[in-house]
Amino acid sequence: MQDNFSNNLGFLNGPVAVLISLPPFDFIYRVLGLPVRAVVEKHEPVYTPQAKLPRRRVSVEAGVSIGLLDKDFAGLLLNDRQLTEWAPRLLALDPSIENASSDFIQPVVDTAVSATLKVSFYLGDRFTSENTLLHSRSTVGLDVPLADRQTLFQLRSKLNMWEYAGSIRYNILPGGFQPYVKLGYGLTWYRLEDGAINGERMANPNSYWVRLPGFFRNLWPNTFHLGAGLDIILVRGFFPGLRGLDGGIRAGYVLSRHELGIRDLAPPVALAGPLNEPVHVLRNTFELLGTLSF
Repeated sequence: MQDNFSNNLGFLNGPVAVLISLPPFDFIYRVLGLPVRAVVEKHEPVYTPQAKLPRRRVSVEAGVSIGLLDKDFAGLLLNDRQLTEWAPRLLALDPSIENASSDFIQPVVDTAVSATLKVSFYLGDRFTSENTLLHSRSTVGLDVPLADRQTLFQLRSKLNMWEYAGSIRYNILPGGFQPYVKLGYGLTWYRLEDGAINGERMANPNSYWVRLPGFFRNLWPNTFHLGAGLDIILVRGFFPGLRGLDGGIRAGYVLSRHELGIRDLAPPVALAGPLNEPVHVLRNTFELLGTLSF
């Protein structure tokens, strides 16, 4: 970080150095701001003692994440575009559902498989800042047995979920075999799509977006997480002509927590147990990534 210090900033060098080391500001400064800095900055050499050169400076990682979603994600079915369609239809098929037991009612929340992309910046050998983008589509729905116990009311939709996550990672070991722990924050936004009742497409198949980021709106982190994992370098300098380019794999676990974003809407009484308005939901995510670092 010290190569970014400026004599003109004085004591402000400290806060500025910390800020541009935190995600997503590190990505904005180091990557998106590179063309601007190339024009306006003085290009003076930076000297680093050879014996203390960091093992890696930056890595790009891609792979897959498996997200085990809390059953409370079914609460998204209470969105005001779809609730006004499926709830009256359920009551029309079985008016007694208002007084029925909720024991046989099952929320359906499938595992979310996400394409995952990371860009990480190494602050020495111990600390790393991570920028992660995930996208997944998974099934969310509801199975409600009707009065005759022979007919099933099936509500299905696709959860289209995006997330940006920024993490600060502490590397327990500094070598090529690197267990780590991390914590961080992020933005999660999603909506339900392709809604169907008993296989028939709904009149309003898509819900509104929940916490869709925009300029000056929904930009404050709404998700917090902690995790652990293992980062292993398998091959060093594997590409001819590019010194220091290493390849490896990484496996990790992340526990995420955030508000669901649905409030002040209520299902039929019998569904109030399995389908409610949870304040917070949890996700357990397991990731496996290939890494390219230099």
